[in-house]
Amino acid sequence: MSDISFEEFWKVTWEKDNELEILKNKNSSYDKSVWTAWDKCYEAFSVEKDNDKLCLHLTAYLAHWGMYRGSSFFKNHNYKIHEKVVEILLNYRKSDLVGVQLNKLNDDKIKRISNIYGEVEKAYDVNTDDDVNKDENKNKPTDTLVTKILLGTMACIPAYDSFFKRALSEFKKSDKEVELGINLSVKSETREKAIKQLKDFCSYRNILENENMIKITRRLKRKGFKEMRILDLYFFTYGRYLYSRDPQEANKKEDKRDNRFDYIKDY
Repeated sequence: MSDISFEEFWKVTWEKDNELEILKNKNSSYDKSVWTAWDKCYEAFSVEKDNDKLCLHLTAYLAHWGMYRGSSFFKNHNYKIHEKVVEILLNYRKSDLVGVQLNKLNDDKIKRISNIYGEVEKAYDVNTDDDVNKDENKNKPTDTLVTKILLGTMACIPAYDSFFKRALSEFKKSDKEVELGINLSVKSETREKAIKQLKDFCSYRNILENENMIKITRRLKRKGFKEMRILDLYFFTYGRYLYSRDPQEANKKEDKRDNRFDYIKDY
């Protein structure tokens, strides 16, 4: 269990974390940084009409967000593997799900997000069923991949990667009353329940606007971040910190020593 609460962690991290300085200032250096990967992809899916360019934007975003590492089934395909997914996402360009606010996330919207998740997941299953690499048919798109795509193109859900899930697990441990689904690669009803649990938890804890977080949230919104992108940043960074403090988990990582959060020791 963490020795610092989520809110306490973010209070000191916002003040002292060097990796966030470029985000806070958003100057000319920001425009050339990895931080813009989400910005550029989200903007492109709002205005770009050329599907080929959208495939390239999605490829660049996913590469920056770690989805082209290791054994990814993308490794044997070029950017056109995203064609069917781009076609699906363009159907929702004008949807009220794009950039949805947390307090607007009702049961109907949650169901529709879950349905789009299923469409994207199925589209990649089809794309990997070809003569290029038959062995990869056993690979299914992970919830990490699908949610990163939905975050980068519609900002309707955070990305359920290992750090985000680690934060969710910590919240469950620290409050036995909290129910949070960790895995979205499940049947649609269970996925909808997990999304609703996330929404209810964030509302219950007032994650975005409690007295410790509201100034950070407002500043990020002024920088153009949508609420689901902000939640993703909050939970991802907290989860990364939790991993860095857990020797058993850290030893599973290629980089076994993460010194980023050393400033927490002085808190």
